[in-house]
Parts: sequence; structure tokens; C-alpha cells
Amino acid sequence: MRKRLLIYLVILFGVSIAVFVLMMSMPGDPYSWMLMDPNVDPAYVQRKLDELGLNDPIHIQYIKWLGRILHGDFGYALEGQATLDLVSQALKNTLLLTIPAFLLSTLFAVLLGIWSAMSASGNKILDRLVTLGTFLEVSIPTFFLALILIKWFGYDLKLLPVSGLKTLRVHYTGLRYVLDVAKHMILPVFVLTLTQTSGMLRYMRSAMIDILNQDYIRTAQAKGMTWRRAIWTHGLRNALISVITVFCMRLPGIISGALFTETVFVWPGIGTLNYNSILNRDYAVIITITMILAMVILATNLLADILYAVADPRIRLGGGAKE
Repeated sequence: MRKRLLIYLVILFGVSIAVFVLMMSMPGDPYSWMLMDPNVDPAYVQRKLDELGLNDPIHIQYIKWLGRILHGDFGYALEGQATLDLVSQALKNTLLLTIPAFLLSTLFAVLLGIWSAMSASGNKILDRLVTLGTFLEVSIPTFFLALILIKWFGYDLKLLPVSGLKTLRVHYTGLRYVLDVAKHMILPVFVLTLTQTSGMLRYMRSAMIDILNQDYIRTAQAKGMTWRRAIWTHGLRNALISVITVFCMRLPGIISGALFTETVFVWPGIGTLNYNSILNRDYAVIITITMILAMVILATNLLADILYAVADPRIRLGGGAKE
């Protein structure tokens, strides 16, 4: 475990160098738009760049940035707000959408995947319907699905709000505030759940089809266990080993946000913040978001190793198998 953590720290250090150098090597700067205004003194722009340290050599900039990061100072956005505060608020808003969508899509993918695999050996029509629905889900672009739902439920039926985190010009408190936010979450959470289910469902179905013909399933039946109970008791755990990687690969999406969904529904999340920061060349915000995402990806790789060992006791984190 210690060796893996050391490797991850080295990787994170390398990622920080790559991200910082690539970001700071981009043409232009946060204040280049000022040069388009003839009323702005170029000397003022240069002073701002000096204050930000953007005129220093790249290695000096990196050393200064790393020193600030190690002391918990992630810098300031161009609007003057602390970068960490800005990212934290956007991250909270993103988690409001992505955590429910992640849990619901995982639940649906596991249940539908098992059901589809069981139907494949019997009622093939049900399996084909699930497969058809999965392909339709993959084929429809996220933004198009979101716009259709906005038209139906927002403008035609007028049942749900279609944008923002809460109702504007109305100041709810307590339970009414919670219910107002929950109403605004329904459509984006539904879109995210629908679009995230298909990938894991296909992996779950494929893994379960392989499991159904294994000897230990027949052995469990020979000992008096019903077919369905053998699948849920023995088959599910072994099938989950195959989809752990897919499960963990989806976790960084909780942090990175869903750019299309957040943009269409005007949701103030991390995806929208990252997009706007790129447009404004707000380097401090972009680098902070990228580094947080890199840490989450490395953490999910470690989580995958732990889950493998939990799901299959023969697997050991040290890399060896139990004799």
C-alpha cells in the first residue's frame, strides 16, 4: 500500500508539472483583452502581469505556485475571489446533481444488467428491449435530450423549472428552499442518470451472461439452491469484479461535472466554471480544477485496487495472489 501511495504521489507531481507548463505556455494572458481597448494603458497591463508573476521564467513560476499550494494558497481568480472558495462552491453545486445521478444510474445498471442477462437465456424479447433502449440512450446527444425535456416539462406542461439552482427573485428559507432546489434538480438529474446508465449496463449484462454458465452456479443448484438465488448469491459478487473498473472510472465524473447538462440547465457547477475560466484565461481556476480532478482519478485507481481485494479475497494489494 505504501509503495502504491508513493507511486501516486510521484505521478501527481509529474501531472502538476505538465499541467502548469502547458497552461502557462498557452498564447495570450488573462489581461490580453485589455489591449483591444485603446483607452487602456499597456503599462497597466504589464504591471498586472508582474503582480501575477506571469513575466517570470516558467520554472520560477512553478516553484512559487507549488510553494503556495503546499501552504494551502491556491491563488485568486481574476474576479478577486479566492480560487479555492470559488471552486468549492461550484463543486458543491455539481455534487448536488452528480451524486444522485451516479447512485441511481449504478442501481439501474446493475438491476437491468442482471435482468437482461437472465432474460437472454429465456425471454429474449425482454433482453432485446433493454438492449434497444441502451442503444437509443447512447445515440441521443445529451444536450438534445435535455432540450426536449425542457420543452415538454418546462414550457408545454409547465411542471418543472428549466434553469438555475433556485427560483430567482424569491427568497425561500428552510424546507421551502430545499424543495425549490429539489425541483430544479429533477430534470438535470434525470438526464444525467439516463445518459450514464447505458455504459455500465452493457458491462454488467456481459459479465452476468458469462457467469450464468459457470460450474459453481450449477453446483449451487445441485445443492438445492434455486437458479435465481444462485445468481444473486454467488453470481452477482463475481460479476461485480468485472465491472469494478467501469464503476471507478465513472467516479471522476462526479467531480468534473457534466458540462453539457450544466450549460443547458444553467447550473452553476464545476463544469460551467471550468468552461468560463478557459474562455477568460483564468489560469489559477483552471489549474486548481485540473489538479483536483487528477487527485480524484488517482484516488479512484487506489479505490479500485481495494474493491478488487474486497470482492475477491485471492487478490492482494501487494500484487500477489493468495496461494
